Amino acid sequence: MRLATLFLTALLMSPTAMAEKASAESSAGQDDQAGDPIVSVGGYVRARYSKIFEGDDGPDFVGLNDGFSLDNARLVVDMKKGKLTSSVSIDGAVDRRSAANTSVGRVDVGLKDAWIAYPVCAHFDLKVGQFKPPFDAEEMQSTAAMIFIDRSVESRGVQGVEGFNVGGLSLERQAGILASGRFKLSPKWALSYGLSVTNGSGANHPKNDNDQLAYTGRLYIEQGDNLVLGGGVHLNRRTNGEPPDLLVDDHLSWVVDLTYERQMGAVGILLSGQFMQREIQSVDVPTEPTVTARGYHAAAGLRLPGGYVVAYRYATLDPTAEFEAEDPTVKAVLEVDAVTLHTAGVGYEMDDVPLKVQLNYTLAMEQDERAVDNDRLDLLFQAVF
Repeated sequence: MRLATLFLTALLMSPTAMAEKASAESSAGQDDQAGDPIVSVGGYVRARYSKIFEGDDGPDFVGLNDGFSLDNARLVVDMKKGKLTSSVSIDGAVDRRSAANTSVGRVDVGLKDAWIAYPVCAHFDLKVGQFKPPFDAEEMQSTAAMIFIDRSVESRGVQGVEGFNVGGLSLERQAGILASGRFKLSPKWALSYGLSVTNGSGANHPKNDNDQLAYTGRLYIEQGDNLVLGGGVHLNRRTNGEPPDLLVDDHLSWVVDLTYERQMGAVGILLSGQFMQREIQSVDVPTEPTVTARGYHAAAGLRLPGGYVVAYRYATLDPTAEFEAEDPTVKAVLEVDAVTLHTAGVGYEMDDVPLKVQLNYTLAMEQDERAVDNDRLDLLFQAVF
């Protein structure tokens, strides 16, 4: 804990250590600081139609709510004054479900990002506020730029009334501080890093869930605009429940991922892969065994002339890949809760207007004892402005 505290103190003291260098900036830079701030406004809207092909013997909550939904209504305001930048994003289509495996709830307005950033020196930028911790590539990619309608199942989990609900292994937005930078290794290769210290309690919480901070780090190497090979680690102590019935767990997560994109004539090749794992160890109940969740995906796509994209993804998530349970009933359920999704997609992006249309068909495969007829067809309309 002492090392973590020293690290956080060093991050906060870094801007002071660079004060002398900042005072030696050119007069042109000073004029830029004194000028009016630059403000830009953007965002995107994602509207979807979903159809689940349910069977006669499935659970009641699957396949009863086909129809239209609003995935995102994102408004982003970016501000810049000199070297200081800031961003605030709000979404008007946040899914607020009242419980798991239900369609009951409401669409609400919620804060997404709100941060301030400053380039302290070469290879060292600081960001403070609410942001995505630097962990897995699947979650870090822009929603508006995805070639599939949804992120892979190991990252997002099974949501809504798609099947038996299970949480994904990606991290929520967090409040905290982030140090990042990029080193040019050669004309073609670069090394980037991100290291964040956050509350670890998720987005839009007024305070931390305890007095322990969460630590997330990511390192990745890039070859131009073609190849990105990265990995991340996340360590956090979570406190759940209501006083006095609080339970504390230690979370240790790690990920390795790869993305590759290359233009070959008129066709662009898109490849991606990711492997994630999370271990949860109970602190308050030492006899409680460690539970390991594990998931991965592999995807391939083609950008074709005329704005078309075709793609396929294989993704799987096992929320209890490793566990111990003495109760035979509990053991029987946890041994068969893995889910595998085969997703085929086609998309079309218009040239004259910022509109994209995507169609995905997902073949869902649960293990035999928990199999559900819940193949899904999704049609998405997305406008970026």
